[in-house]
Amino acid sequence: MRIALVCPYSMSEPGGVQEQVRGLARALSAAGEQVSLFGPELPSEDKISGVEMMSLGGAVRLPANGSVAPVGLDPRMLVRLELALDPADVLHVHEGFLPASLAATFRVPTGVPVVATFHAAAERFLPYRVAAPALRRFGRRFAAATAVSPSAAALVRRYTALNPQIVPNGFDTDAYASAAPDPWAAGLGRVVLFVGRPEPRKGFDVALRAFASVSARHPDVHLVCFPAPGSSAPDGLDRVHCLGRVDHQRKLALYAAAESVVVPSLHGESFGLVVVEAMAAGCAVLASDIPGYRFAGGDVPVYAAPGDAGAWADQLDLLLSGHKRRSELAERGPARAREFDWTNVGAAMSDVYRAVASG
Repeated sequence: MRIALVCPYSMSEPGGVQEQVRGLARALSAAGEQVSLFGPELPSEDKISGVEMMSLGGAVRLPANGSVAPVGLDPRMLVRLELALDPADVLHVHEGFLPASLAATFRVPTGVPVVATFHAAAERFLPYRVAAPALRRFGRRFAAATAVSPSAAALVRRYTALNPQIVPNGFDTDAYASAAPDPWAAGLGRVVLFVGRPEPRKGFDVALRAFASVSARHPDVHLVCFPAPGSSAPDGLDRVHCLGRVDHQRKLALYAAAESVVVPSLHGESFGLVVVEAMAAGCAVLASDIPGYRFAGGDVPVYAAPGDAGAWADQLDLLLSGHKRRSELAERGPARAREFDWTNVGAAMSDVYRAVASG
């Protein structure tokens, strides 16, 4: 089957949707499908074995859902998509109502079914509310819709007539389970890891305040974070290490060196890939009690109220103090994480493609 994947966000910047589109392309290609991938600002060195890749021009950085979204918005994409989509048996667009995905949906040859996957989650989303009549009309072009979690599906149902099937995010379980520990991090002692973009929604300030509260009781514990958040460590706290952006291999190694991982996002997380990555790496996880993280982690992580630094300090103290509890959480994590391995998620998405292709 010939599958065309469209990412609406800049492929030159890190992001959950971009990572998912790349991962799905790899999984589908490995399973023997013919895959094309289209996205804005696609670096020339960005290669995936067996996958044809094409840039859709430039992107514009726009505020969205407490973050900044690098949205593809280049008129040249219309011509490029019209010329390139003809061989596809199925078109799969991500965040189906963003410009690049809509452009592909309306440029795909007649008779080619369109699958739309939705990633975002929010209680309310003003752009969707304002555009709801148009979204309901555009949604009729989709042969099938999926969402990465129940909270992402709820946002779509709130403003459109679509009823997405849940197909979660995927990732390579074995890469996290088999990584060797980062030598520098392993040499620090006990490591608590934070992984997240440098924006307030990711809640690093909450983790920092919680760590500052308990650090004196755990003098052998270090907080390591990447990318480098905007907050700085409190005076006198020299066991906070902000590394900035790291490549994928070092990311795996840092997970392997960590004892625990903190995931303190405040809101707007539809799934919680960091939660799943940490579980796969055999780390104990302390996460914000938000629906996307509950969906990803189930009953394996420890949860704390989002934004409540006092509650986070209490739970972090208990986690750092309780060796048996940490070990139990770490042992249960990989089995939960494997549910989201690409072998399972890719197969589920392939079932969707075959259903729409057969009419």
